[in-house]
Amino acid sequence: MQKLVFVFILLVILLQGCKQEDGKKYICPPCDQSCDLEIYDKGGACPVCGMELVEKRTYNKALTNIQVRQDIDVLITTFKNNHPGFYDYQSESDFAQTLESLKTQIDTAKSVLEEYGIISQLVAAVSDAHTYAMNPYYQNILQEERLFPIIPSINNNQISLDGERLKSINGHSEKEILRHLQIFSNSDGNTIPYKNAFIEMKFPLKYFTFMEHASTFEVILENGEKKILKGKSYFQEGLKAKNFIPSFSINGQQAMLKILSWEDETATSFNNDLLEMASTSTLGKFIKEAMEEVIATQIEHLVIDLRGNTGGKSGPAAILLSYLIDQPFKYYNQIRISSNYFPTKPTISKRNYCPE
Repeated sequence: MQKLVFVFILLVILLQGCKQEDGKKYICPPCDQSCDLEIYDKGGACPVCGMELVEKRTYNKALTNIQVRQDIDVLITTFKNNHPGFYDYQSESDFAQTLESLKTQIDTAKSVLEEYGIISQLVAAVSDAHTYAMNPYYQNILQEERLFPIIPSINNNQISLDGERLKSINGHSEKEILRHLQIFSNSDGNTIPYKNAFIEMKFPLKYFTFMEHASTFEVILENGEKKILKGKSYFQEGLKAKNFIPSFSINGQQAMLKILSWEDETATSFNNDLLEMASTSTLGKFIKEAMEEVIATQIEHLVIDLRGNTGGKSGPAAILLSYLIDQPFKYYNQIRISSNYFPTKPTISKRNYCPE
């Protein structure tokens, strides 16, 4: 099996390199570290993660159409030169059609968020879970806006709020909301449960960014209950990640193993010594103990639930696979890159979007 690995994080880095002025505040682009919630008096590199700090209150600054077109051209050139599987899930004509469908948006985009929406749709069209667009100004939105106050559950392509199925928000039906947000979400091969897993995690932010700018929400549940909800600030607490704790249960002759993520800081992605990893890594040990219980109790039916799994390290996945087949295997046959040369790097490094 040939595996193409391409981790391509697209940061919409706009409005940087400007001359600093007294009184300005700066924050770090999202990196899931403590600096996400810090506010700095000076720009430059973040003292925690090293990323370039961005000015607070910049998430929806104006752009010229020339700037938007230049950014789209840079993105497409980088894609075609550096993504090893750019046409795995779309043909060249498919991508041309996607661009044509976005032509009106590209021609009329005048702000950071409008450009981010276009870029997100282009990235989603690639259908690669490791290729995604990340708006570095999302912390600015958390600082300045009051967002949808509940993080829902999304299962089987249905939205639930506190255990009750959603009918609509501000007149937008459940189906409309999911279909629209999925347009901007990446996944391997357009896998809807994967898209929904990340929509769920950042729902208040995604609803604001891609659906509507609202701070009050009329919510109607399927049971007929109607609520008026006021928006909530998430800046101090952040948008908490979904609980990815795996679970294992046995009911008669059926066992259920649910793994919501392969991510594990104690495991590795490229390690041939699976026995050692199964004894030392958190997820590896969990899988080993669960599978040995399945074997010891001679379970007839094993269900492995990977719905909404967000990916992660390949080591724990290889440990599970080792219990499912009875012969040696190669998890990866080849790791390759398309190119180690980024033709657009000089353009990006010289870009300056400072307002006059």
